[in-house]
Amino acid sequence: MLALTVILPLAARCELPGELEDALKQARAFHRLLVLVFLDESGSKAESSPGALECAAWQEQIAPHQQKILHLAKNYSLLRRFSIRDLPSFIVLDGEGREVGRVENQRGLGSAQRRLRDLLDAAERSSECTERLKKDPGDAEALYWVGAHEWNRGARVSAAERFEKVVTLGTQLHLGPKDLTADALRLLGEAHLELSRFTEAEDSFRRSLTRQGSPEQRSQAALGLGRSLRRQGKAREAICALEAHFLPATSEPSLDEALFMLGYLYTELGENEKAARSFHTVIEQFPSTDCAHRAELYRIKARRPPITGVAEAVSTASLSRSRSGDERLKVEKYSE
Repeated sequence: MLALTVILPLAARCELPGELEDALKQARAFHRLLVLVFLDESGSKAESSPGALECAAWQEQIAPHQQKILHLAKNYSLLRRFSIRDLPSFIVLDGEGREVGRVENQRGLGSAQRRLRDLLDAAERSSECTERLKKDPGDAEALYWVGAHEWNRGARVSAAERFEKVVTLGTQLHLGPKDLTADALRLLGEAHLELSRFTEAEDSFRRSLTRQGSPEQRSQAALGLGRSLRRQGKAREAICALEAHFLPATSEPSLDEALFMLGYLYTELGENEKAARSFHTVIEQFPSTDCAHRAELYRIKARRPPITGVAEAVSTASLSRSRSGDERLKVEKYSE
């Protein structure tokens, strides 16, 4: 049985709707996880429609765990409870209703599928690997999986400590095409970013990129490298790093995010024509994505005079659809 840490308070779990309680009861009976899939009213995107999420290929990815599709119109209270901002969203619970992890802001079903499988893999291996570490604290594979599970649950400090040990041990770890050591370096870089250790973050992302990880791993490391360089005031170097990884190809994972980041960096440098071109490419090639919504607003900003205020330079505005179908302006700090 999976050994998982409580994330949601007991009072919140007692107030879950009866339909969801039944699904949790079934998951608990078979020692399985429950994947909650939150969709908008129409399920209008073909790739994230109920039909696509009930097909055999998708079910195979989450097996042996269970899935519950929840539509926005009937589940506003759950959206608030789980602090969901974007749809579709995938929340993974154990049989007691405790959150194991979540997948949000994915460009397509394929990307969400891979991220969800990573999350489930870590949860499935966590209990066994915790026992292995009691016998051998230097078990690199066990350190990675326990660290990945802690990372997914939000325990970033302890997860980073485990990833640091994995990297120090220097063991070659793989799961199919995925290089687990490269992933440990990437997540370690993310941890350094959160702690404002930008030089250490840059080093971790660069080391991750030297390894033969999967295309998605390498793309995420390249994005992290761009962010870490930007936070050091090296916008030009960040642009070079992103262009070196993403622009030679047209189907690189997370290309929409890379193009948006390039536009953002060009805006900071006052090169508004180049910024506008990057934003236009995002809108044309990746419509209906979060990056495209933000790019629409930034393309307008790129046509204005150069930014002079610090507050304006770090704030981005993204257009997100409200749950009733209207549009509202949501201001975020992209640099954070």
